[in-house]
Amino acid sequence: MYAIFVRVLVINPGSTSTKLALIDVRASGSGELPQLGREAYYELPTGTLDTPIQDLQAKRALVLKQVERWPRPDAVAARGGLLGPLESGVYLVDETMVEASMAATEGYHPANLGAPLGAEVAHLWGVEAYLVDPPTVDELWPRSRVSGVRGIERRSRVHALNLRYVARRTAERLGGSLARSCLIGAHLGGGSSVALFVQGAIRDATDALLGEGPFGANRAGSLPVWAVMAFGIGRLSSG
Repeated sequence: MYAIFVRVLVINPGSTSTKLALIDVRASGSGELPQLGREAYYELPTGTLDTPIQDLQAKRALVLKQVERWPRPDAVAARGGLLGPLESGVYLVDETMVEASMAATEGYHPANLGAPLGAEVAHLWGVEAYLVDPPTVDELWPRSRVSGVRGIERRSRVHALNLRYVARRTAERLGGSLARSCLIGAHLGGGSSVALFVQGAIRDATDALLGEGPFGANRAGSLPVWAVMAFGIGRLSSG
């Protein structure tokens, strides 16, 4: 039996706000999920600006001003952005990841600021920064990529961070583990996504960035293509 006590500073840049928290993690060697104790929490009601650089400049000073008031963490955990297909898990933030997040070649979402903000905050205290389950986690079955139209492939861009956390907790409460479970989860936020978990991996999911699936607070959800064409793109974009 062993116990680990770690203080983690968490950065979550979202589409409608940027949330910061200082969490005390107490884990034991019993195999149970770690216990969490929140020491501090702060929410910045920030929106999204036109470019990644403008967005980062607007949020950087606000984030640094707040976290400088808090005690030193052992590590920084940041929400991941659109980094391209990768497996679920924890990733060390380095210069290459920061550059990829800001280049936004896979698309831009405020979550792309997780890596650069996490790196700056970690540098402030001389600790490491990590990303956990970015939204481009891609573990889809080949058949889940089939769209029904040749040349158009479905992509995995999903709220993996929240979905995987809730799936792990649900499996634990049911007396099992995520690696031995088959679960369906739904994230309902500014955007929404629905995912199928089979033995711990996301094997099918709606494309949250595309707005596939149910509508959310700032996404229309799936629309019938013929109706969009008949209605007219110009009329849609003008309101």
